[in-house]
Amino acid sequence: RDLLRDADRVYAMSNRHVEAALDLCPEASNKIALLDPEGEEIEDPIGYDLERFADVVEQMERCIEKRLSEL
Repeated sequence: RDLLRDADRVYAMSNRHVEAALDLCPEASNKIALLDPEGEEIEDPIGYDLERFADVVEQMERCIEKRLSEL
């Protein structure tokens, strides 16, 4: 809760992650968003092969670059 409350921005991979963060700290709702600025979820690669992990890393890097340009 403290981390969510103290953060300037919080980015999540999925709507489920956003909801979990909001359950912990509803007052942080104005600073929690999906990492993808287009609002697309990023699928958790747990259980997949390394190639899928690499794809997710690339997707997250693209999203982070876009988010950084917003600052």
